[in-house]
Amino acid sequence: MQKKSGATAPNSYLKSENGVVAVVAALMMPVLMGMGGVAVDAGSWFMEQRNLQTAADAAALAVAYEYANDPEVDINAIALREAVHNGFDEEGTIEVVMNDVHDDGSVSFAVDLSQDANLWFSRVFMASVTVGTGATSEVGAGAGGMACILSLDNQANQALKTSGNVTINMPECGMAVNSDSDTALYLNGNVNINVGDVSIHGDYDVAGNSATFEYNSIKTSATQVEDPYADLNVPTYAACSSTNKRKGNKYTANTTLNPGVYCGGITISGNTTVTFRPGVYILDGGDFKVTGNGSMTGSGVSFVLTNSASAGGKYGSLNISGGRRITFTAPTSGNVMEGVAFYQDRNAPSSASNSITGTADIFVSGASYFPAAEITYGGNAGSTSDSQPCSRVIGRIVTMHGTPDLANSCVDSAARDIDIPGAGSVRLIQ
Repeated sequence: MQKKSGATAPNSYLKSENGVVAVVAALMMPVLMGMGGVAVDAGSWFMEQRNLQTAADAAALAVAYEYANDPEVDINAIALREAVHNGFDEEGTIEVVMNDVHDDGSVSFAVDLSQDANLWFSRVFMASVTVGTGATSEVGAGAGGMACILSLDNQANQALKTSGNVTINMPECGMAVNSDSDTALYLNGNVNINVGDVSIHGDYDVAGNSATFEYNSIKTSATQVEDPYADLNVPTYAACSSTNKRKGNKYTANTTLNPGVYCGGITISGNTTVTFRPGVYILDGGDFKVTGNGSMTGSGVSFVLTNSASAGGKYGSLNISGGRRITFTAPTSGNVMEGVAFYQDRNAPSSASNSITGTADIFVSGASYFPAAEITYGGNAGSTSDSQPCSRVIGRIVTMHGTPDLANSCVDSAARDIDIPGAGSVRLIQ
């Protein structure tokens, strides 16, 4: 049979593949390009997550470190600040969780970060991609410490310092300085100091080659130590006035004194023996000045240096010197001035100068508290008492002198503790 000229076989178009390949290639090209773009973006997301992990680690460590120094710190603000500093987008999400204190006293913090990833090529297929990660840090239990000496000034140079030949041996009790100065603690001269824990908000300087400074632990840039007597004020009393003429109470012979209000202060001189009966002695508008030899004793006594508004006098200062043996113990519980041997009104001028020095034995058990002024504390440690004192020397500025008898024997004392915050080890645990 003869085929018709020009006729085409029925399946000839199906057998031709040239057009189909072109169509398929055209259809697949966007998909292939998109997959390649997603692959490139995925690599970018991986790097972004690694960077985010660095920010999370830094934030967790910063939170733990700041908390170790100050438990009242704003951990959310600290975490955000450090995360942003390490590349975190502050438009992202940050969550900080402080876990409960564990049985061993440690505390842990979990910091979780998440933020939108960059969409370079894949934005055609995706509206957004989020990368996230987290880190956990821990603050180990810190033992903290107890101070016997506290300087309260926030900025002064040499806020706690030594003067002359100084020997202090109180290994069970430490020192705390709240000044942020580079010379907040300044040790100069022939100094031999052995103490417990030392906490300095600023830094310290040991001048000269004859100073020996030994301690259980020392921390600079530390959290300021709280004033344990910040709430204590002058007790209510019948104030002296211009019509109640000041007596200027002076004693040059052996005597026994009773608690009460002493208008114009107390002055003791000569080779005398003075006994103070238990109670609170208000020195209104005058000094407590002691010179000469002899002795002064008082159990359960507290001396308050103040100035009534109507008296027209001055805020008295404390000045004990000479070769007089002194044995004072502060009142115990049940007294408005419990635990406080000496108290100077917090409204006294900062220029006020106070001192407890001398060449004989000086034993003061309880707080010597001078929140507005300077206190020079010294004297000699000796055999005045059969037991060690419960020492609390607190002043705006504190100068140590001589070989004072200082200790932390406070079992039977009502003196308040000077707590040095504990700061345990800081580490990443996850």
